[in-house]
Order: sequence, then C-alpha cells, then structure tokens
Amino acid sequence: MKQPLLSRVRAWVSTFVQDNRPSRVVHMASRATAAACLGATVLHAGPPAARARVSHDSIVAASLDSIASRGVMTALHWSNLGDVSAPLNQLYAARAWSPLWSTGGRLTPAARAMVSSLARVAERGLDPLDYDSARLGTLSRASSLDVNERAEFDMTLSVATLRVVRGLYFGRVAPDVAVPTLHIARDSVDLALVVEQFVTSPSPDQVLDAAEPPFAQYRALKRTLGVYRERGVTDDFARARASQIAITMERWRWLPRDTTAPAIIVNIPAYSLDAFAEDRDSAAVHMGVVVGRTDLHQTPLLADSVRYIEFAPYWIVPLSIAKAELLPMARRDPHILTVNNYEVVSSRGKVLVPSAKTLRMVTAGTAFIRQLPGGLNSLGRVKFMFPNAFDVYLHDSPVRADFARARRDQSHGCIRVGDPTGLATWLLRDQTDWNAERIATAMNGYAPTRVALTHPVPVYLFYATVVAQKDGGVQFHDDVYGYDASLAALIRAGGTARVATADGLVAAEPVAPAY
Repeated sequence: MKQPLLSRVRAWVSTFVQDNRPSRVVHMASRATAAACLGATVLHAGPPAARARVSHDSIVAASLDSIASRGVMTALHWSNLGDVSAPLNQLYAARAWSPLWSTGGRLTPAARAMVSSLARVAERGLDPLDYDSARLGTLSRASSLDVNERAEFDMTLSVATLRVVRGLYFGRVAPDVAVPTLHIARDSVDLALVVEQFVTSPSPDQVLDAAEPPFAQYRALKRTLGVYRERGVTDDFARARASQIAITMERWRWLPRDTTAPAIIVNIPAYSLDAFAEDRDSAAVHMGVVVGRTDLHQTPLLADSVRYIEFAPYWIVPLSIAKAELLPMARRDPHILTVNNYEVVSSRGKVLVPSAKTLRMVTAGTAFIRQLPGGLNSLGRVKFMFPNAFDVYLHDSPVRADFARARRDQSHGCIRVGDPTGLATWLLRDQTDWNAERIATAMNGYAPTRVALTHPVPVYLFYATVVAQKDGGVQFHDDVYGYDASLAALIRAGGTARVATADGLVAAEPVAPAY
C-alpha cells in the first residue's frame, strides 16, 4: 500500500538533505515537485490560476529533464542530442528544468519570434530543415498544447536555437572534418549564455546577426544569396548558384573573427591573394597567384602564420620532384644540372661535382639538389615562409606567362605570387629600415638574405568559389579540387566528428551538422 502523499514528500525532503550533490538535489527536487503536483489531495497556497501555472510548469519540467536524460528526441531531424547536451543541461538546470519558452501553458512572445526567425534561416545560408522549423511552426500555431507537446516544443526550440547559433558562429561542419589539413583555432563561445538572450528577446534577428561573421565578404555574399534564392524559385541554375554561395558562406564562418594582425588569404579556386588592411575588412594588396595542379599536387588548405621572408633564396628541390624530373635528365648528362644553375650538395653542406655517384647519393637521401639564387631560380627572387608539414609556401616565379592564364593550377603545390615586391613591401611595412630600395637590392642579390617579421602574419590557404566584387556583383569560380561538392555532401549528411562547447571541441557521434 502506498504511503500517504505527505509522508512521501517528507521522504523526498529527507533525501535532499542527506545528499550533498547539488545537481542531484536539483533533479530530485524537480521530480518531487512534479510528483506532488500529480497528487489530488495536496493543498496549495495562492490563487487558482497561479496554482495551475505552477503545477503545469512543474510537470513539463519533469518531462524536459527526462528528455535530456535520454539524450534522444525521435521527432527531431537530428534526433541525437549529444552535440548540444552540455549547453542544454546548463540552460535548464539553472532554472530547475522549468520551460524556457512558455509559462502556464502559453508560449512567450520571444518563443514565437524565435520560431519566425528559424523559419527564415535560409536567408543566412542555412537549411530550416536542420532546425525543425516546420515542426516548431505547427506546434506554435496550435490552439492548445498538452504537457507532452509543451515539453517537446520547449526542447525542440532550445535545441534548434543552440544549433543555429553554433552554426552561425562556427559553421555547420568543422573545418578539419571537411579538410583534414585545415586546423583553425577559434575562440570558444558560451552557447548557453548566447541562447539565454533569445529567451527574453522580442528581436532574435538582431542576436543572430551578431552571431554571424563580421567580414565584408560574408555580408556581401549574404545579400547576393537573397537575389539568387528569389530567382531560384523558378530557375534551376539560380538555385545551384544559391547553393554555391551558401557553401562559400560556410567557409567564412570558419575564420577567426579577431586576429593579432591583418591576414593574408589565398583563395585557391579564384587564383588570388589578398593582404588585408588594418581594418581587417578591405584588401590593401591584391594579386593573382598560381596554385597546385588538380592531380597529385593540390595546394593543401592551411591556417598558419608567415614568419620570415627570404630574398634571393636557394631552391631545395624536393626529392619527389628530383626523382621524377631532374634525375632522369641528369643521368643522361650530369652537366645539365650545372647549365641550369643546379648543384648537388652533401647532407653535410659540401658542394659535389654532378656524377653518377653523386646522383645515387641524391636518390639515397645522403645528398640533395638545389638551385642557385638569381633570376632563373624556380622560386624567383623571394619566398615568404610559414613552415609547415607540407613544405608549401608563397614565392616569386620567373615564369610570368602563367599569370596570364585563365586557369592557374600549374604548380607542384606551392603558391606563386603575381606581385612579390608588393607583398614584401606590405609584410615589411612596419620595419622602416626595409624601404623599397633595400627590398629591391635584396631581391636582386645572389646570396640569400633572411628577414624575420616583427610579428607573425596569419595566412589562410582558403577555398571560396564565390567572390563578391566592389561593384556589388559576384564572380563564380570552378570547384577545381571538388571541395564544394564534398562539403555539401557532409552538410547534407550531418557528417562531423566534433562539436563545439564553451571548453573547446569534444568527440560526438555524426548525428547533426555540428562544429
């Protein structure tokens, strides 16, 4: 036989007092309250409307706690809640699991405003389907909701808001999930704290605007997206272009919003380089580049920092290139190396006479081939170094005709720059002893000169197939490496292995488009 209700409540209270774990106390308190509210003989203080509101919200609280504990909501497009479990618990536990978006069975004005904003996230390059916009709209328009529907609505809206905020701050897919070489450090964001702003805000669009990247390119792409989406209602080509713009916007979300210095962005499919002005928004230097071929020599996507410049550099020929291109010719005639300003150097730094023996040393790795500084050097007269595992960098080139090509994927992976003097001048702009005359002298020398930068300069080997122009138009570029197609597939599948939290990245199942 069951205990009288009053005795059961006393037993609950006794348990709280003995259990000094705060999280368990909160959970048990919410469940005890719900159990008490389900009883028919409990006496409540206050007017009937207030009693009904407290009772209703307490039962919803127990249901919300139960959903979060299970970690799954089958009604959601991405049903597993693992990617948002930490901020969800932070949001609800702070208020003893009472609903965020309704009170006494009525949706708040902020809830209705947020549902409306989620229905329009396509304007921001996101897919409303990923945020259960249709289901939220149906529930919000219902004349009345029972307890289970209220809990479902509350949790669905909280999950959708967390996911859309994270998607705008960080992107729907982590950069190193999309491209394993691309590791971009980002400041952490307290997602729960951001979402709390929506709970009381009648203007959620303003908060969403603040979550988006602050870059001029992103803003221009967002405006252009609206034009192509409108045309895409009846035009398949415009619809495809809108998708291409949305993919490019996704990549802009990956970039850090605050950097220690204006950055360099090399856009591979656009064959361009921009060095940004102090405002971090407009380009101070713009030039064409030549990038890696689409076969076995693709330029990797990287985030790094330029640390030094080397004028009149040697070119240390990578062994793969030496084996494939130089050694076959040199075996027929070793003197061809000397004629083309190459020399064989032992691993101890001694210059060797080209011969069958020394060429075998190159193959064995006990010697290497380098090209002497000067106008014929394959690196040209300067290189810009950001040491990395792929041994790629920015450099000049003696083959100027390549810059006139429409398609400039011609290199072995390094990036040849169209205006090396302009880039050197920009990088050394705060080192007044390196004026234009000294830069020109160093570039035209015949011995290497290394100059360390005062501050490392961020450089991103980036991939954007849509570029907004100053005149308000856009340029569309070919997906030369196929990265747009692979990223689109990841987004559709929710294919990611990591999620963002206030403390960094943690492992998660690939169940939702998450950072």
